[in-house]
Amino acid sequence: MNINLDKMREEILQEIKKRGYESLRYSVLENEKYKGEWENHIDFENGKFYVYSTMGRASVAGKYDFESSLDAKNKFFELLDLTVKINRRSIERNKLPEYSSPLWDK
Repeated sequence: MNINLDKMREEILQEIKKRGYESLRYSVLENEKYKGEWENHIDFENGKFYVYSTMGRASVAGKYDFESSLDAKNKFFELLDLTVKINRRSIERNKLPEYSSPLWDK
């Protein structure tokens, strides 16, 4: 499997910008040791892609692994879309969002 991770990272970041998701918390192919709260991650390690979200206190909520870069990207954007929907719904119900973002702040 020959994957250009720099190119993939750039493609993902361009799509994030295209969707207006720059204010979301995410990590794209950085394999960081420190995981922040309420972030969506896509990492590559040992020949597999891992897509997951962190919650409060940076605990991991569900970790998906993929061999296909396309499947991993699709899942990553599914999680970003879900983040926007969940937080917009929280605002509509007069509840606190996970964090502040112009995508859902009033």
